[in-house]
Amino acid sequence: MGVEEAIESPVFYILCGVGYGAFTLMYIVLKKMGQADIMPWWVKVIVLIAVPIAAMLFTGFAEGD
Repeated sequence: MGVEEAIESPVFYILCGVGYGAFTLMYIVLKKMGQADIMPWWVKVIVLIAVPIAAMLFTGFAEGD
C-alpha cells in the first residue's frame, strides 16, 4: 500500500485519532499526577511525528491488503 492510498483511507485517520487520543490522555493523567516533567519536549515532538507514520504502516494491516 502506497502513501497516497493510506492517506485516502479512513482507517488512517481513525488510527491517527486513536494514537493522538491515547497520547493526550496519557499526558493529562501525568499532568494531574504532577509528573508531566518526566516527558521532555523532544519526546512530545517525536510522538507527534511518529503517530502518523505508525498509522500509515498499520493501515495496510487494518484493511487486509
